[in-house]
Amino acid sequence: QVALDDFQAVADLLDQWGMAQSETLSWRTEMAAAHVQLGNHETAARFAREQLRRIGTDGHLRVRGRTMRLLAATRDLHRRPPMLREAVDVLHRSGDKFELASALAALHDAYTRLGDAGRARSVARKTNSIRQACFAEQPVRRVGAPDVLEETEVDMLALSDAERRVAKAAARGLTNREIAGKLYLTTSTVEQHLTRIYRKLGVSSRVQLQSRLGVQPPSPHPALQDASA
Repeated sequence: QVALDDFQAVADLLDQWGMAQSETLSWRTEMAAAHVQLGNHETAARFAREQLRRIGTDGHLRVRGRTMRLLAATRDLHRRPPMLREAVDVLHRSGDKFELASALAALHDAYTRLGDAGRARSVARKTNSIRQACFAEQPVRRVGAPDVLEETEVDMLALSDAERRVAKAAARGLTNREIAGKLYLTTSTVEQHLTRIYRKLGVSSRVQLQSRLGVQPPSPHPALQDASA
């Protein structure tokens, strides 16, 4: 709320100084950002649309890309990816790696929440690459830097809570019957969860599941090791 007051003061001063039409200070974009944080999506969208109208399609690439990312946050989830992809393209051309990473992180979040694990993983890899380029020389993590997930974390976010529990148990080598007993489920329910898990993660076996989730294969039972010796 204090930020909103400050941005409004900027707008009032620009008006007093006869600079209301100047786009030197993108205060409308920052108003939109503050309203997004407050959950006032309709007001945020109004400021973002006005900012985009004023700057047009030429120049101001960083401001345009950042504003488009904020406008996307005010839309229904299924409508966000197209605008975020456009924001990514604009910010890539702007050369602002920090804003580009922020837009990619928002796109990753949208794909994850939509259950599109494949695209989420692809975006996460791009975000990691940008993040490394952006913060490689920073000894301390920059305030406000987007959280970037490892690929295994992205995979787990694509699953429901129940599916995550089943996936972890299966990756540790438990049989369907053992998973059912441990999680108080029926064997049929475990099988249904595994079918969805395999489809979401693009795997077809427990071995591939272990690899995807970064889990070491379980060690053979000592008796089996002795027998093989």
